[in-house]
Amino acid sequence: MAVAVVAIAAALAAAAPAFGLIQHPNQPEYADNEGWPTSMPSANVAGRWVSNASCVAISPNYIITTRHQSYGVGSSVWFGGTEYRVAEIIIHPVADLRVVRLTAVGGQPANLTNYVDVYTNDGGELGQTVAMGGYGMGRGANLPSGDISPSTYGYSWDGSDNSTLRWGQNCVDVVGTSTYATGRVDPTENYASQYIRADFDRWDAAPSEKRVPYEAAPAFYDSGGGWFINDGGTWKVAGLTLSVEPHGGSSQTWFGTQASPTAELLYAVRVSYYSSWILGMANRATWTSGTDNWNAASHWSTGIVPNAADRWVIFGGAQGQARRVTLDTSVSIGTLQLDGTNLYTFGRDGGSTSTLTFDGTSGATCAINVTGAGTHTIEVPVVLGDSLTLAQGSTGDLVFSGVISSPGASKITKQGAGTLVLAGPNTFPGGVRLEEGTLRITDAAGMGVGAAGIAGGTLDLRSETAVTFNNTTTVSGSSTINVDRIASGAGNALAVKSLTITGNRTLTVTGGHGYSLKVSGTTTLSGVTGTAAINATTADVSLAGGVSMTAGTLSKTGAGTLTLGGTLSFSSGTTLDVGGGTLHLDSNAGGSSPTCKLALKATAADASIVFDSSQHLKSLNLQAGSASLPSGVAKTLVTQSLSIDPTKSSLDLGRGFMVIDYSGDPYKSPLQEVKGWVQAGWSGPDTPWYGTGITSTMAKNDPSLYTVGFVDQGRLLAETGELWYGPGGTRGTTFGGIAVDSTSILVRLTYLGDVDLDGKVYDDDVAIMSGNYSRTGPTGAQYWDGDVFGFDGWVYDDEAGIIGGAYNNGRLYGDPLGLMDGMIGDGAGDLVLDSAGGARLYVGRGDAGGAVPEPASLILIGLGMAALAARPAST
Repeated sequence: MAVAVVAIAAALAAAAPAFGLIQHPNQPEYADNEGWPTSMPSANVAGRWVSNASCVAISPNYIITTRHQSYGVGSSVWFGGTEYRVAEIIIHPVADLRVVRLTAVGGQPANLTNYVDVYTNDGGELGQTVAMGGYGMGRGANLPSGDISPSTYGYSWDGSDNSTLRWGQNCVDVVGTSTYATGRVDPTENYASQYIRADFDRWDAAPSEKRVPYEAAPAFYDSGGGWFINDGGTWKVAGLTLSVEPHGGSSQTWFGTQASPTAELLYAVRVSYYSSWILGMANRATWTSGTDNWNAASHWSTGIVPNAADRWVIFGGAQGQARRVTLDTSVSIGTLQLDGTNLYTFGRDGGSTSTLTFDGTSGATCAINVTGAGTHTIEVPVVLGDSLTLAQGSTGDLVFSGVISSPGASKITKQGAGTLVLAGPNTFPGGVRLEEGTLRITDAAGMGVGAAGIAGGTLDLRSETAVTFNNTTTVSGSSTINVDRIASGAGNALAVKSLTITGNRTLTVTGGHGYSLKVSGTTTLSGVTGTAAINATTADVSLAGGVSMTAGTLSKTGAGTLTLGGTLSFSSGTTLDVGGGTLHLDSNAGGSSPTCKLALKATAADASIVFDSSQHLKSLNLQAGSASLPSGVAKTLVTQSLSIDPTKSSLDLGRGFMVIDYSGDPYKSPLQEVKGWVQAGWSGPDTPWYGTGITSTMAKNDPSLYTVGFVDQGRLLAETGELWYGPGGTRGTTFGGIAVDSTSILVRLTYLGDVDLDGKVYDDDVAIMSGNYSRTGPTGAQYWDGDVFGFDGWVYDDEAGIIGGAYNNGRLYGDPLGLMDGMIGDGAGDLVLDSAGGARLYVGRGDAGGAVPEPASLILIGLGMAALAARPAST
């Protein structure tokens, strides 16, 4: 987390304190072990942390302790028998360490009179004797054993609290060169702390073991107690008691002869490694001037210009007006705190090349903490020596208008409810992470050259022109991306390089002035176990670079439009649910090598699915809303399963084709459902093709010319032994450019009267209709029998009327795909009106006068005669 003041109203999560004892078994062999050491700091620099730990005073108002013990702000701490209160806690982001500010019980500064310096010589602890002090338990009864020499191997605990201060000594045997994860009851509290280590040596230990007088180890509740080194005559705290091995609930065992080979090892947080951070937190400098130069000691509360790693500087609200702070030389700090309602601007002085560097040590993340209502601007170029966390809690904006760079892989993490604006062409490589509030980007390079992570809050992209923010973007928490202009302009697409949504997250997209969000590269949905959602509310979204999804459901919600383009890769078991607005499929959901894997459904009344490309789907389930193919150019929809609620939804075939590629028994095909959906789409002779179910805009616009036809390959094969399309068929094995087999239902927009779905009204259609005239049966005649009008199970007068009387105004019947040029007599199979109003089929080339009617035209004319008998009233 950020290096920030943490006001902890409730207790911190409890963890097992350090185990051990200051002083050891009372027996002759350990006679030099009793009493306090003769060389040690003032006893009152060691304090009692509430009721379960210890602490060390490092200044009149600051103490340090470990962070794994419980209790927080408002708790009581005792030094020299006097009670103080915890006013604020600053937690190290990595180590088992915290800096704490104390006040008197009444709220005044604590003004401790006994405290020690911080040991800063990292690695200098090795081999040194340390005095150890803390408020831990004492020893109780010895625990003897007959098979171990000496017979006393440990003791029970004496007492149940940390009310007694004890002191001892030991020798530092090891300075840890790698992190040491403390073993805790709660595994989430394995803080990675650099350490120093000692051990408890037996009374007869060899000189090489470095046993010292008053040899001791920590006990229960000594966590946070100090290990002190006399550094040139000045006592300094070098360690904070961390843990010992082993430990037990009611007793302590020692000596290397026990089961654990490390039974005597003692650990402390290595203070020197974190000394710069500790001093930076405890020696905060407050700006006391107005508009002025940073580099003047008189402008700071400490009388010292803060210019070092980990330094904490405060710009408060006492000045009462906007202020400009100039840097005539470069400055390094660790934490910048901005309070109140003032408007602070940080800039360069004249023509200087100064920079503001954020630099931390010991794994500490640098920070900017903003509270109040002020709007602040950092104009001076910023260098990230370490990663920077911005806790932006102000109601005003925090603006970086200069360039942010970094010599390493540092990143920026945005926290807090306020708005952070990155307005410069930044070059830092670590990327950004948004956790809370708003991160506004007004330059194409505003997020630097690294990845962008969105774990919450709103990423606000602003530009006057269409631009690509060249960052890979990962959404790991439900969050928002907003797209809009800066000041003017309208209707631009703002793009990110790529997008990954991890887990069951909701990405909401908003915008204004017609701006839309575009993903130029691949959109990946990763780790989705339930539903991930893209909620396009007031801005459209285009996933133009392709989509990859291996599991779960992608839900499209909101009134806006979501467009999927590029290579679409959906694994089996994936679902795309349109729960509102419009979904455009610009590419085949079956991928570049079409397969039927995606389940597509519409579940809201305002849901609209538009197939701008031919499609391969596992299933199409229209529970509500609509789906459509284009009317301008023929596309083909292939699905293994189709479901339409004809009371709530419709499928508009436009100018296209559909293949329902079912499998199994042809008499268990969805033929009757398809026929019912087509009937619902036709809706009746008064308003043909205005219904729900399966319909076509082209047929609706000109029902005397167009219709929706269908054939069940399996049923036709079972009944006649032939196929219209497929193996053994007379018209090839493809339909709408798609290979089909004997278990397929074929549906298409075609000319009214085209019985065999070849796109023409010709002799074969006339022959089929004539041969099946007045036919019905147990299940009624089908479309491919000639029931092309009303789909009511009869081939009768209305079908005959189509041939004989529907060619008003000399309308041409030909091929919807444009295989005929539309010139009467200039193509094969043209159907025209003769001078008497009868229909006549012409073949060959030349004009109408030179064409010769084929015999089938006589059948056609006969069917068109109005003298045919009326259809029976019932079947």
